[in-house]
Amino acid sequence: MNSIADSTPTVIPSCLPKTSSTTERTEQIAHVLETWLRTRLETSAIEWLAGQSEKVSQGDRKGLFLSFGLVPRKTGKSDLNLTPEELQTAHKVRPGWHPEAWSVDQAARTWLILQWPHRTAEELLSVLDPLFNAGEVRELVALYSALPLLPYPEAHQQRCEEGIRSNIRSVLFAIVYDNPFPAENLCNNSWNQLVLKTLFNDISLSGIWAVDQRNNPELVDMLLDFAEERQAAGRQVPLDLWRPMVRFLNSRATHKLQQLLESGTPDQQRAAFLTLVESNSGTIALDGPASASSLRNEWETGKLNWELLVPRTVS
Repeated sequence: MNSIADSTPTVIPSCLPKTSSTTERTEQIAHVLETWLRTRLETSAIEWLAGQSEKVSQGDRKGLFLSFGLVPRKTGKSDLNLTPEELQTAHKVRPGWHPEAWSVDQAARTWLILQWPHRTAEELLSVLDPLFNAGEVRELVALYSALPLLPYPEAHQQRCEEGIRSNIRSVLFAIVYDNPFPAENLCNNSWNQLVLKTLFNDISLSGIWAVDQRNNPELVDMLLDFAEERQAAGRQVPLDLWRPMVRFLNSRATHKLQQLLESGTPDQQRAAFLTLVESNSGTIALDGPASASSLRNEWETGKLNWELLVPRTVS
């Protein structure tokens, strides 16, 4: 991999071929991160990173652990503030990669990890596991955000599942928001736990990557149980709790949605309408409530969708 101290700009291809190997993609991601860092860091920080990269690339475990922790002192913690062109490059190199909220120390830490030499998943995990186990909050955010950029995705599934159980809000955000790893790699049971944990923490589902593509019948029953528990405790049911039920409505869910459509608050009616209409369900019943025609008009004119009804939560 190129040294970060090298002043020669890295040329990023417009799109990797579908046949490219995991190694090729990892190298391209590393080049992208390197380019961003080189244009944002002071010379002293660039030189320090270059020196640490040399140690890491030669298999210096202690060097990786020490430099990983020292990164913010050398690079600062400012936002990357990526340009539209840089974000487009990120999407092309790794579809689903959304580093809009990344910081310079987050990028530097990820870049250092990608320098570690490995031929197997076990060799990579030999340094990742200690970093996860000893990580403070910002380190964990960087590590979980980097999961979709790492090779051997099957080796990181358990780690992702562990992160979903975290009670640290910023860590949970790193896993569930703008991170393609869960949608691409988790089984239905783990995915369903992610959705429930997000709703339990009053975080909008709108920031979850591919949230509408992982709906499944088991999740519907889990969400209905969750809604009933909330109602029994006198707590508000999140409006987007109904969103993952699209296409998998059962009689129990349809009955509750019809009740909301007929007697819920205006926003509850909107949520019920979206769920039913996107499921191609309840067509006859939608003609009943007086508000149905106005809701359909909002939907057909683009004024009603899940992102508008329940915007992304600001971390």
